[in-house]
Amino acid sequence: MSFFTYAAGGVLLCALIGALANQHYAWMALGCAALGSWLPHLCKRPWLTLTHSLLGLAGCAVLLSPLLVCHHAVFWTALVIGYASHLLFDAGSDRGVRLFYPSRARAVIPRHPLSRVPPGSPREALLRRWLLGLWLVALPLNALGLRGLLHQLLPVIQFAVEDYETIAGQGRRVVADFTGHFTASQRPIAGRWEVLEAMDRTTLLVEDPVGHRYALGTHPHDTIQVLRIRARQGPSVDVQVHTIHLHEQLLSDLVPLLPSEGRTYLIGLVKTPEAVQPRLSVEEFRSVHAGSGQVELRYATAHDLDDQHLLGLYVTDGDVILRTLKAPGSHPTSSGDAPPAHAAPRRTITLIVRHLAGPQELLVHEGQPVTAGQPLMDLRGYRVELQAEMQVVQAQVAAADALVVALHLKQAQAGSLKRTEDTLMGVHRDLTAWQADEAHALAHAQAQAEAARAKLAKLEHALAATTIRAPARGRFLAMQYHPMTSTATLHLLADD
Repeated sequence: MSFFTYAAGGVLLCALIGALANQHYAWMALGCAALGSWLPHLCKRPWLTLTHSLLGLAGCAVLLSPLLVCHHAVFWTALVIGYASHLLFDAGSDRGVRLFYPSRARAVIPRHPLSRVPPGSPREALLRRWLLGLWLVALPLNALGLRGLLHQLLPVIQFAVEDYETIAGQGRRVVADFTGHFTASQRPIAGRWEVLEAMDRTTLLVEDPVGHRYALGTHPHDTIQVLRIRARQGPSVDVQVHTIHLHEQLLSDLVPLLPSEGRTYLIGLVKTPEAVQPRLSVEEFRSVHAGSGQVELRYATAHDLDDQHLLGLYVTDGDVILRTLKAPGSHPTSSGDAPPAHAAPRRTITLIVRHLAGPQELLVHEGQPVTAGQPLMDLRGYRVELQAEMQVVQAQVAAADALVVALHLKQAQAGSLKRTEDTLMGVHRDLTAWQADEAHALAHAQAQAEAARAKLAKLEHALAATTIRAPARGRFLAMQYHPMTSTATLHLLADD
């Protein structure tokens, strides 16, 4: 047979095997298959019999094995397939081929002589036309593969997830072409959005052109229920991943570490003593989840943190992964190239104010620098209660002091009467008893006066405490009021 017949058969067989194995053979590999189909004829007689056998095929595979060492397995496979196609077409000729050399038995396919193709006959020309015609089917199949063809025929989410993992593993962006409807409003939606991650086998996290993220899939919790979807290959993308450890810091300390180029997403779990109530969206993907004493970030952006007022969140401990997507070849910035493991920790002071009747007036705002002794909160309502109670106690102190003065006068009168005791023997016993009673009354009045003065001093101290002052220089973080316990908690970030 002619070189063109062998080449057409080698390319066809290589394309079909590639389709079955889901291995795309490019034009260079198909050219190797065409070249391999002519390798058995490179040797002249008497070596033709050897090269047209399985033994020759094995020898050719061994001779071409350096391609495997050089990581050109695709070319090695294409050459071997082309070589094998030559033997297959020779077996279909009128003379057959000694496939099992040195055995003299000839392999002939098909067995009926009239069905064989004599070399150089019109049947060979017809066979060559058929082979070239089958290229129209085999080459597209080779490009798609049987799995790719199945995924094109059945646009379901499971196949889209598989295609995403395959394409993303090749360092390419993935675009989801889909139609569906929002889960909450049942509003129809269709788009061609970029895929950020495969959440599970039936859910893709996608982002629309304006930066909103959605969970696309068939699970009831997904924000968009997909009806038809295909994952398509996009341009190349460079993915950079860094891990940042936060300890006794603000979440805003992450912002200077974000690369200036590309899009950066925050993924991680941080612990916080503050109560966080993130904004809920019925249609968008919730990139911020708040739990008991912790906040989970799932592909959140710096804009999300600012929009939900989380940049001032105090983090006791946690790790955040920075996943940055940028175009290949872009120059990384100093911050994005090698971000530090963590920023320097700073001491945190917590002030707890108890027994509050309600929210009080805060004299500083979040993030404002404060100095030692600066007023932080005005307990105005508590001050009014203390002032009213203080007026009552002051009146009690005045009454007790007046009683003490009167008793002192009576005691002086008793002393004068004692001096006339000798002349008043008849009333001596009654006077003694009266003097003892008056002395007891005086001691009791003095004790009441001292108790009133102590209570007054305590109220003065409590009145001074109605203004909560910063114990150190630093930055005020936040105030939280707990109505169940009537307690307010103030957080300061000290500079020392």
